Amino acid sequence: MRPLLSTLILAIGCQQQAGVAPLDRVPADARAVIVMGKKSIDGIRGYAAPDQEAHDELSQYFLRVLGVDVSRVEELIVFASVVEPEPQAAVVLVLPGNASLTFPQTGSHAGVSLHRVSDHAIACVLPGAIVMGTQPAVEAAIDVAQHHAPALDRNSPLRKGVPDNADFALAVRLEQVSADPMLQTAVRTYGVKDAVAVIRGENVTLTLEGDPQKLPMARSAFLQARDVALAGMRVQKDQMVQGDDVIAGAASIASYHQLRRVFAHLEPRLADGRLIVDAKMPTTDAAMVIPAIGVAAAVAIPAFMKYIRKSKTTEAPMNVRRLADASVAYYEEHHTFPPSTDWTPAGGCCRFPGGKCPPQPGHWTGKTWPALAFTVEDPFYYQYRYTSERGHFVAEARGDLNCDGVFSNYKREGTVDTQGNVHVSGLAVVNDIE
Repeated sequence: MRPLLSTLILAIGCQQQAGVAPLDRVPADARAVIVMGKKSIDGIRGYAAPDQEAHDELSQYFLRVLGVDVSRVEELIVFASVVEPEPQAAVVLVLPGNASLTFPQTGSHAGVSLHRVSDHAIACVLPGAIVMGTQPAVEAAIDVAQHHAPALDRNSPLRKGVPDNADFALAVRLEQVSADPMLQTAVRTYGVKDAVAVIRGENVTLTLEGDPQKLPMARSAFLQARDVALAGMRVQKDQMVQGDDVIAGAASIASYHQLRRVFAHLEPRLADGRLIVDAKMPTTDAAMVIPAIGVAAAVAIPAFMKYIRKSKTTEAPMNVRRLADASVAYYEEHHTFPPSTDWTPAGGCCRFPGGKCPPQPGHWTGKTWPALAFTVEDPFYYQYRYTSERGHFVAEARGDLNCDGVFSNYKREGTVDTQGNVHVSGLAVVNDIE
């Protein structure tokens, strides 16, 4: 995939083929799309080829390795039709004139030659464009170009929010892009189905569409993520400036203050069943702005997902405390503890959508759960177990919040002393958010 990644990073602008909108090249079943216009590509060119000597060397390198000078690329489009389990995605490089590829031919599709780029990627030449990616995605792009298959519909959520003249645009069908339980839980919780981010000049717009009843929760979550990202960037900056790497320290200072200026104006608003966030960039140089956004995302996304997982853990300590208190009350009346149980529910919660068990009264039957007056009446994330022997009990909860096979565990134990009093330990926690 190295040639494909190099092309992504170093694509540089010139002149677009007339009459073909960027998203007219994208298959109708795409679940995520990125469009980079001339301004963004020019920003990358300023970084990759700051002078004519560097530009000439890049051009000659691409001609020798690829057979075409991709430094003339006017527009770059990335689409993914399938993300899991095996990503199916392609990069479309829009450039003027005719092109040929030096990679060995490996077959053809609909009369178009396919060239092997690597073990996992192929490429082809279409009128005004080169396409590189996985074979199913490249063949889909060929079918669209030849009108054998439909392009992305103009009323598609991925398309209607992306103007043809955007400097940079990212559109994602969040419901379909990944089966990750954490993402799907967030989608259901906050009601967000589609996300579109657009940069035009200094203006950035993020539009989230979904359930109007839940979008106010999404607004609150966005503000939380904003604050988490900025705090994380500040901590990272403070750590970097204490180190010996001068370049890393300077970059962290610049990135933090760029993002601080942007975030100061981020105030999401609700309008027409959408959550809209507008911002002005402190600079129009995409080569500076887009990396800064990437650094913030690298900090914010893991931190915010950790925040979401942390919010789920409130269930376990509360219910373990319920079991412990009920055990003390039961012993005071019966002078023994209820019998032991297995983990309940037996199969865990990751087999259900979002890793969340539906409430089922049948789980909490037998002798022990009714004796402790324990049941869970709302959807829940954790399994529960109660073990006892003479003069001792253990109340436990365990959960796999991101369904990766690693469990968190919450436990309280109780022991009867020689006077017949039950002493309950503090809460013991292992891997609270895994």
